[in-house]
Amino acid sequence: AKEAAKKTQCGSNMRQLSIGLQLYAGDYDGGVPQSRYDPFLPEEDSWVFTLKPYIGKVDDIRICPADSKARERIRANASSYALNGYLTDAVASSVGGVRNFDALPRPSETITLFVVADVAPVSAYYDH
Repeated sequence: AKEAAKKTQCGSNMRQLSIGLQLYAGDYDGGVPQSRYDPFLPEEDSWVFTLKPYIGKVDDIRICPADSKARERIRANASSYALNGYLTDAVASSVGGVRNFDALPRPSETITLFVVADVAPVSAYYDH
């Protein structure tokens, strides 16, 4: 029952992050926040922290309660969630992606957020 509750909370976090992404896009003509693909970008440039004005307490929802590496991710200013690389800055340009929700060819078929796999490295730069 505890694991099921954690998974439910994780889904709720993703929903809140998705709403934040849509609100952000509304203010930026469909634009998508930057990822930390570039290791020289400051922490504030990670998409999850960019959403702070739209979702409030980012630290309360950037970590999935079921994440086995939650404490490590908190210390590293990382997140349990990753933004689709097809939508992010440098990644999008190298794979023919877009940085704008309005430019997506099939928006209803595009997954925006993912839960980071347990095998993924714990790093703030692994946000896409």
